[in-house]
Amino acid sequence: NLVSNAIKFTTTGYIQLSVCLIKQDAYSADLRFTVQDTGIGIPEDVQSRLFQSFFQADASTTRKYG
Repeated sequence: NLVSNAIKFTTTGYIQLSVCLIKQDAYSADLRFTVQDTGIGIPEDVQSRLFQSFFQADASTTRKYG
């Protein structure tokens, strides 16, 4: 979802996906995925609600970006 949103909301500039190995043992690995882009951004006051179910930062983005 983070990568698809970066693609959807970045019309110019860049999108960078990074993967970092945090911890590994014989059976599993913990990875950290980071997405950076030069897209339209999300206001700070909305960021804390991003991972709530069915939340969209601004309803106008649906009309403009789908």
